[in-house]
Amino acid sequence: MSTNDHRLLPPPYVKQVLPDIEGGEANLLPVSAAQADLEVWFPMFPIVNPGTAEEKLTLYWDGSLAAERSWHGAVAPDTLFVVVPQNLLRQGEHEIYYHFISYNAAEVDSSPYSITIDTMEPVLNTSNERLIFPAEIISNGVTAQYLQNHGNKVEAVIPNYAPIKPGDVLTWFWDRAAGSREEAGSYTLKLLDMGKPLTATFDGDMIVRRGDGDRYAYYQIRDRAGNPSHHASPVILDVSVAPISRDYEWPDIERASGSGERVTLVPEVADSGGTVIVPDFPLNPGEVIWVQWAELGQFGAYRTATPTPTGSRRYLIPRDYVAPHIDRQITVRYDVVEASSNPHPSQVRQLQIGPLDKDTLPSLSCEGVMAGILRLQDIPLGGAKLKMARWPLIATSQRVKIVVTGVDNAGDEIEHVAVTSHPVTADELTAGIGSTGNITASRDFMSRLMHNTPFSMLVYVSFDEGVTWPPEGLPNFPRYNKVSMAP
Repeated sequence: MSTNDHRLLPPPYVKQVLPDIEGGEANLLPVSAAQADLEVWFPMFPIVNPGTAEEKLTLYWDGSLAAERSWHGAVAPDTLFVVVPQNLLRQGEHEIYYHFISYNAAEVDSSPYSITIDTMEPVLNTSNERLIFPAEIISNGVTAQYLQNHGNKVEAVIPNYAPIKPGDVLTWFWDRAAGSREEAGSYTLKLLDMGKPLTATFDGDMIVRRGDGDRYAYYQIRDRAGNPSHHASPVILDVSVAPISRDYEWPDIERASGSGERVTLVPEVADSGGTVIVPDFPLNPGEVIWVQWAELGQFGAYRTATPTPTGSRRYLIPRDYVAPHIDRQITVRYDVVEASSNPHPSQVRQLQIGPLDKDTLPSLSCEGVMAGILRLQDIPLGGAKLKMARWPLIATSQRVKIVVTGVDNAGDEIEHVAVTSHPVTADELTAGIGSTGNITASRDFMSRLMHNTPFSMLVYVSFDEGVTWPPEGLPNFPRYNKVSMAP
């Protein structure tokens, strides 16, 4: 090697520097390596004529002498370094090179080597360093329903901090106790992430494993050199993610008697309508209770999601939907309905609605009767007018059949159907049947009845628009048989 040789020697190097990444600082020194004196290595020199003459290497740090060493003869490969004092390891990018004087007094410099030292911790957002969660979570907490509706995860925005650089590691925590430092995930920023929102994703399975109650969610930033920020202030979240039991008990029916699956309701007590009472149990946000009275598609079925009063678990069934089921058994249940899945049905209550009590029902009356006698001469040409007062649960879906029976002068039984299937009108709901004189027994028929012999008037009521009727001869309303015909 001669003094005229202007070729540069290979650059020095530092073994501890981190591998370069796209968009990151070159030859970044971990902060842990900057806490002590630093070894700077150089490659083995090509020595043409090794001997006992002195050789010397001087290391320059940002143009100033930082370290030097000399030796005589061959140098062991594991000693090819100089030590830079720790006080030179300051924040920023530094250029280093060495100057070598060989045994024959030839001098040459090395190529330069850049090294980056970062000892400054990231600074969290000074306006609001806390994680930013969706408003729904802040209002309602983290629920099983939320996880189901949001891909089994909870996402929060990490506020911008300074400086944001590729290689930064974002770590978020989900603590069961304040300050317990329970990691919940991490992400290393890439060049492609620059300028985009920073997000912490909390896995739903992790949330379920760590249970219900108050949970403390926060994060920390650690840059590529290893400088940590302080831990952000936590957001305290109400977590209720334990699976909700979908085994719903059957509903109660107000004023029904009995216990267990089957209960009985006296229809007269429901003249103003019925009330279904749903048990108290927790609902997920967005879930709605729908009460089902009788089976869907069945005549007289009713479905409602409106409690009375609002916020209660009491659901009113209008009287018009009770009446069709007189003397029948129906099912009563409720469904818990959520937007994203099928309804969750309750157990089914079997409700027997009893028959109307004949002893309390009104009897049919015939205009013109006095002291149990109806005189033919008092019957108008249009026929004997028949009336009956309103009864409990009377409804426009009901039909009335009236049959007059008796014997003629020959002693033979005769029968006259006054009305076959008379629909109850809106006016008759309060005034009763025949209040306008529209229901009559034929004068001609009445004239054929044997005098001084009681005749009968039978009243049948269908509660389902005439689809079903009581058996012939077994009317479900009181039999009227205290009147006899007279001239």
